[in-house]
Amino acid sequence: MEFKYWLLAVVVVVAMSYVSVEGAFGSECPDGNTSLCNSSESGNLGDKGACDNTTKMCDCNDGYSWKGGICKANGYNDTCNTTPDCQLGSLGENGTCSMDTKMCHCKDGFSLEVDMCRANGYNDICSNDTDCKSGNLGDKGACSTLKCGCKAGYSWKATECKANGYNDTCTADTDCQSGNLGDMGACSTGKCGCMKGHSWTAPMCKTNEYNDTCTADTDCQSGNLGDMGTCSSGKCGCIKGHSWTAPMCKTNGVSGLTVSITLMLGVLLSKRIF
Repeated sequence: MEFKYWLLAVVVVVAMSYVSVEGAFGSECPDGNTSLCNSSESGNLGDKGACDNTTKMCDCNDGYSWKGGICKANGYNDTCNTTPDCQLGSLGENGTCSMDTKMCHCKDGFSLEVDMCRANGYNDICSNDTDCKSGNLGDKGACSTLKCGCKAGYSWKATECKANGYNDTCTADTDCQSGNLGDMGACSTGKCGCMKGHSWTAPMCKTNEYNDTCTADTDCQSGNLGDMGTCSSGKCGCIKGHSWTAPMCKTNGVSGLTVSITLMLGVLLSKRIF
């Protein structure tokens, strides 16, 4: 028991001797005399020391916090009064002082990575679209369910948001019309493809031609088949009475009709002769 009291007494003496040093953190600075707190000849605050006008005690200057026996530039979650208090350390110009919590954070559009504020990228936390436009998402960035992603019509491809192309995910036709599909793009079963009457022929949608896939006659009538196009067995071809003679459907049997007429004339003439 005596040992415990002896140890406590030692701690108290050490603490009192520590704070009694003029210019040390927590020592008195009567009349707001800051020079007592930042003298190079006494104390441990150095040129980062200042006299707190409220407590009349030596503390760290604005923008600095007492850490590990010295005044260090404020970092994330350190106490602040104004935004400049948060920009002297690792947060730099992207640091800001939250007026609600009076703590240093990253400004809108930036997130903490290790000990620095970096521009928001794909999948970073956000509260609105502007939070997602500082980094590599650029003006294609958007905030959805509190996460940064690409705006409608664009998909994340490795390092950037790119305009949707064939087979990219979509929810509406407009999601498919920013890129090489253009105004012929359409969304079907959640994937971008070509609108009816058009087929994907890399790198674009082209009007259906002979032998392209179809589900209805109209799918075959926007290109060179024209109103003579028809859909048969899931493939575009020519309507009855017409045949495909590249690059179009042509009427059947012009030569056959000539032969038939010739034969008929021959028969009539033979009857007269005989």
